[in-house]
Amino acid sequence: KYAKWASLKSPVNDVNEIAKVLKKKYDFEKIVTKINVSRSDIFKSFKQMKELVTDNDYLLIYYAGHGEKETQRAYWIPVDGDKEWDENWIDTATITAAIQRIRARHILLMIDSCYLGSSFKGNKSDINKSESDWNAEEAIKGLNNRAGLVMASGGETPVIDTAIDDKHSLFAYKFLDILNKNEDFITSSNVFLKIKKYHATQKQVPQFYGVANWGHLDGDFVFKVRN
Repeated sequence: KYAKWASLKSPVNDVNEIAKVLKKKYDFEKIVTKINVSRSDIFKSFKQMKELVTDNDYLLIYYAGHGEKETQRAYWIPVDGDKEWDENWIDTATITAAIQRIRARHILLMIDSCYLGSSFKGNKSDINKSESDWNAEEAIKGLNNRAGLVMASGGETPVIDTAIDDKHSLFAYKFLDILNKNEDFITSSNVFLKIKKYHATQKQVPQFYGVANWGHLDGDFVFKVRN
């Protein structure tokens, strides 16, 4: 519910459903959901994660809301952001710096917003094995190295709000479908391939890449179903 921007329907539905699936089916020790957040709320959440997360943990951050690009810079727009640039707009460089302070072994930032897909880049077996075996092998390989990853619903194109049943964005709808159908392990790189294919007929093109200054070393974020 934005003060100055058009309010959005899908983000609340998306994050609540994603949180529900992660809590019910996956090995996430703590799930924090924030709705209608201000700039201050977002940075309090980053500080909270910094206190909670250790170097042995994995961290998923999912942002859904307005984004904007102006003067070659990309921004998250919190609910208290003005329609024109003001101090409440959050530069993605500031978000990068905030996440860099969180000492997690595996970080995946998922962004369902306009214009933000490429803004975090910075510089930078055996044929008889079952599908489940291959998934486990891929997961173990991804877990062996540090991961600092971004997955976004679009790059330089606008992203639509509700697309499915007047409730979910395409990005969140397919992500929920993947989480619900997964029965063992799935890596974020495979999640991305499925999401990208699902957007094949859309103007928005999902993005996925590692962020060097988050310590990315070719690891992967793994969604593991609880035993």
